Amino acid sequence: MSRLVKIVRDTDLVGMLDENKICVLLSMTPEQGSKLAIRRVLKTFHSEPFVINDIPLMIKLAAVSVSFHQERRANLKAFLKAINTEMNTLIKPIKNWLLLNESKEQG
Repeated sequence: MSRLVKIVRDTDLVGMLDENKICVLLSMTPEQGSKLAIRRVLKTFHSEPFVINDIPLMIKLAAVSVSFHQERRANLKAFLKAINTEMNTLIKPIKNWLLLNESKEQG
């Protein structure tokens, strides 16, 4: 999280949605700006390994951009549900691919 906090603006909010889901709220940012922010975050996270207990780990991230318009999503709960749905849609094929490759390596 510390890497992420270093690259977002002071007005942005960083938090955890789930055990493996991080949410960054980019206030007053148009969709094109959020996509640029996603590219910047992915580049930062994928550029060098995280070192945990002297073990370098490469972390791969997947990211989505979901806009909040009060007239379409009247409350925070609906907005968070939309983010979760988008993330699950993005993550499902990745998990399937990983499971398929894992089973090939074992079999």
